[in-house]
Amino acid sequence: MIPFAEPDLTGNERRYLLEALDSGWISKGDFITRFELKLMERFGWHAVVCSSGTAALHLALLAGGIGHGARVILPDLTFASAAHVVKHVGAELVLADVDSCGLISAAAVRELAYQGARAVMPTHLFGQQCDMRSIMATAREYGLLVIEDAAEMCRPWMIQGDFACMSFYGNKQITTGEGGAVFCKTQWSADIVRKWRDHGMKHAYWHDRPGLNYPMTNIQAAIGTAQMERYEEFRARRDVVQGRYREAGIEGFGDWVLVTPKKPMQSVET
Repeated sequence: MIPFAEPDLTGNERRYLLEALDSGWISKGDFITRFELKLMERFGWHAVVCSSGTAALHLALLAGGIGHGARVILPDLTFASAAHVVKHVGAELVLADVDSCGLISAAAVRELAYQGARAVMPTHLFGQQCDMRSIMATAREYGLLVIEDAAEMCRPWMIQGDFACMSFYGNKQITTGEGGAVFCKTQWSADIVRKWRDHGMKHAYWHDRPGLNYPMTNIQAAIGTAQMERYEEFRARRDVVQGRYREAGIEGFGDWVLVTPKKPMQSVET
């Protein structure tokens, strides 16, 4: 049987795990900073790692000021966690239709934006990128906060939203077992995300808001650091596998998983 996902932990994962264990710092520690720096080097934005992709979406909503009564636009084809965190912050969920590739369009966002929405969470489903240029133009016209749900993205992309959220679950290209990251445009916004992540602490044991407890452990970050060292290798391997599908006459879309549509694909400009 072909596995849906099979993590490759044959790099420096074991070595870095032992380093973390030997240091005695298994919760907080240097690997967290090392992992965040590697993510920032690859994707160009400030990265704040956390306990899951779901936690990342939750933190982005809170840092973006989305709360009780706000309307948030989501595609009607996405993982349930995106809808869950909208409800957790007390916001109203508004579902938008997707195209034949499962992606939300600027037209769908526009149709709902004028009804008083405060935010939109485009999902880069199956590793495809939404037409962010058009979505951003619509979002700026209507004053929408944009949180990119990039849990399934497999290659570097140009982040265009106010925040972007990634997952490091075991079936993702880069894994820490469980884990996630919020990408932020500025250090200031990254500091806000960190404050929400770390109990709302301004500094040690000084809480200026009721925060959450969504940290990534040093042990997880040790695995992630080793995984990021092989990012290009993992990306190239996926390209080879996709090429084999094409050679076998199997056509589809998505570079996280290959989806074979029952009707003709609709291309999306990026």
